[in-house]
This record gives sequence, structure tokens and C-alpha cells, in this order.
Amino acid sequence: MKMTNVKEFLFAVALILAVMSSNLVFSHEVENNSSDDSHRGIFMGINVGGGQSAYGFSEGSRNIIDEGIDGVMGGLRFGYSFSNTFALSLEGFGFGPSDCDDENEEIGFGAGFLAATWHPGGHRFFLRTGLGAGGGNIIHPQSGDYVEIRDRAAFLFSLGYDWRLNNSLTLGFSLDSMVIDAGNVIGPGDDYLGSSSLAIQFNWYL
Repeated sequence: MKMTNVKEFLFAVALILAVMSSNLVFSHEVENNSSDDSHRGIFMGINVGGGQSAYGFSEGSRNIIDEGIDGVMGGLRFGYSFSNTFALSLEGFGFGPSDCDDENEEIGFGAGFLAATWHPGGHRFFLRTGLGAGGGNIIHPQSGDYVEIRDRAAFLFSLGYDWRLNNSLTLGFSLDSMVIDAGNVIGPGDDYLGSSSLAIQFNWYL
């Protein structure tokens, strides 16, 4: 995704959220009348956003972060909310370049996570962390060759804010970051493969 397209995407995200926020002013009574256990039980969710990937690797005594690739990062989740403040879920996140030319047409990676989500105030602001495993295909930042990564430890971190549309649906945005261990793949050090995005998030409580 070229920088101009990234800006257009982020502007569209901001516009959608602004429209939804204005609608929520008129549905404020729905939120006030929601019961405390309205968001308990099974839920499904999706995240879609634009962002970048990057490689961190060692070259001698130097730690280098390679120039990022613009792309799209998305995620799916299925979980159980124990209360309005805490939930556990299985999460799948993936990243792919938006400009699939000859140089990066095979680049792509993803991971699966067991994640915990915490809403300190019961709704709106939230933190999400997860541990799991993942892999994918990348271009080696030094040799330029394609490298395959498989079954590596992965970490997920999300920070966001959502609005309760009704007793079964929330809409918000999140900053999602995913890191996959790439030690002894890119180089001999504690190397990593990562991506981050600004995403729209939907959760549907069944």
C-alpha cells in the first residue's frame, strides 16, 4: 500500500468511526439500559486494517530494523467473555503486502494465538495480549532470497477503544502488533519478524 493509499485508508477509518460515534449519541439510552452481564458468553470478532511489516536482525554488533513493507493486516477471533471486563479467545492474524509485484508477491505471514482481553472500565478502552505460533514467507533482508519460516513462537499485543452499539455488537478501532521469532532464520541472533496496523474492530456477542 503506497503512502497515499495508507492515508486514504486511515481517513476512511476515521470517517467511519466519526459517523458511528455520532449515531451512538442518539443510542446512548441503549447503552445505559444494558445489563451488567450483557457481554458475557460466546463471541466472534474481526479486525481489518492497513499497516507495515518489518524485520529486526543482527549484523555483527549492530541491531538493524529493515525498511518496512506496506500492507494489510487482518484478524479473526472466537472466544468467551466471562464478564464485561475479561475475555479469552482464539485469534488468527495475518499480514500481506498490498502491492504484490515481482519482488514481494510471495511475502506473507501469520500466526494463531490464545489471547486475553481486558476492559478496565467494563467497555470501551481495552488491552489484548496473546501467545501462539506462526510463520510465513519473507525476503531475506541481506541476501534477497525467499526464506520460509515455520512453527515459530509469536506474540500479539493490541490497544484499542470500542463502542457498544447494542447488547450484541461493538464497533471500534485498535492498534494491533504481531511479532514472530526469526532467530537463526534471518541471521544467528535473536531476530524477529513483525507487523502492526491501525484496524477497525467488530465483535459480535452470540
